[in-house]
Amino acid sequence: MMDGAESKQNPLNQEILNYWGDVIQTVDKLLQGHAVLGFHLIGKRLNPSLKELAFGLSVVDNTLDLLMASDLMEPDETRMALNAKQCILLVRILVNAVETKDEAEYNRAIGLLESQPKI
Repeated sequence: MMDGAESKQNPLNQEILNYWGDVIQTVDKLLQGHAVLGFHLIGKRLNPSLKELAFGLSVVDNTLDLLMASDLMEPDETRMALNAKQCILLVRILVNAVETKDEAEYNRAIGLLESQPKI
């Protein structure tokens, strides 16, 4: 087990922080888009589009899967990666809700994203 100083020197630590930050930034952009555009316009006017955001997050999701499978991550890094993956799943649910015109599911996903801890 590494102590705090060694963990911060772990190159994966900064990588996970970067990926986690990217995911949180995307979630914040979606929440801002929701506040301005709402359910009926977010799929039409958000730039980049919901599909573009979802695609970018799928790349991050796959990378996080590979990093987690490496067994090189410390507990805090694993926690951040899992938090990011949970946010990615909620964004996918939101995108699907917009595509299927399911406003209730969209609102559920928004509520979960708003309450997602930013650890």
